[in-house]
Amino acid sequence: MLDFTVEEAGFDYTRLKAYSGYYLDENNLLKSASGGAASVLAESIINHGGIVFGVSYSSDFKRAEWRCASNLQDLECLRNSKYCESTKEIIVDGEARSLYPFVEEKIKEGILILFIGLGCDVAALKSMCEAKKIDVSNLYTVEIICHGPTYSFVQEQYITMLEKEYKSSVISFSIRYKKNGWMPSYVRAEFANGDVFEKLRGETEFGITFEHLSKLSCYNCKFKGANHKADLACGDYWGLTKSMKGWNDNGVSLLLVQTNRGEELLQMIDEKAFHIEEADIALALKNNPLYYKCREKDEHYDKFLKMIKERGIHYAVNHYPTTPKKRIKRAIKRYLAKSVINTMKK
Repeated sequence: MLDFTVEEAGFDYTRLKAYSGYYLDENNLLKSASGGAASVLAESIINHGGIVFGVSYSSDFKRAEWRCASNLQDLECLRNSKYCESTKEIIVDGEARSLYPFVEEKIKEGILILFIGLGCDVAALKSMCEAKKIDVSNLYTVEIICHGPTYSFVQEQYITMLEKEYKSSVISFSIRYKKNGWMPSYVRAEFANGDVFEKLRGETEFGITFEHLSKLSCYNCKFKGANHKADLACGDYWGLTKSMKGWNDNGVSLLLVQTNRGEELLQMIDEKAFHIEEADIALALKNNPLYYKCREKDEHYDKFLKMIKERGIHYAVNHYPTTPKKRIKRAIKRYLAKSVINTMKK
């Protein structure tokens, strides 16, 4: 077992239980960001007669918005990562409603519910329920291990830029397309005119912006380490390599059980559809530092943000960093990242 101390993590992680897993169906696995843990948990709730709250792209892919799925078909739009902040509205029968009051209505109806969001989303829901003394015995919560989403206007600008370049509207979009397996991730966009755009995410305007620009509050996130509020956390099982037990070329999820209800939720998974096994908690956390600490704010954050707002994402990315030395440094960083990916596959 890897030597990773409680002191390094900054909290007592020994209370957590760690599992890894992936879809056994290759098509479902390829459509998922990592191993598909959040999706299979959502399917389990639907199959038990429940409903699932999660984030989807809008129909034009220019923003992320909340949806409520009551059948397996509705779950499709909730798959995969979004990487941009979501509105706190939910689309119900084509109309926008305030998210948390709508979830409250469904909780009070006694319907089995799974709420999948970021740590702050789950915390806001639970805080509301506690303040109103709502019975949440029918509510399960899952959080996605969070890097810190970028601003919604970044997503809007990026899609608009692609549509201008290809002279056509986007009809399909993925920020974590598995072109050659789990890693590296690609951005993929399909257009109404039949054109297709594919590029390594880290080399796109969106990917570069995401590296440098999270929402300001994400640099001081209150829901890390011992302060997670969800029943279960899901993310990529970073640190796992090809030579290790549990590896899959097309993605592996990490599942961290944080409450007794999280264990209940885990037991709902159909193991004929999803391979699951115990994972090394120390390895998992050491290689997922954003579970227990915030990302660091970029030294040029304010300047970069101002540049995007005033000149647009394309201009900002091509003028940041602003010196040749910094451009070379960024290129080296990307090269090293690719070397790490190659090591993972050994």
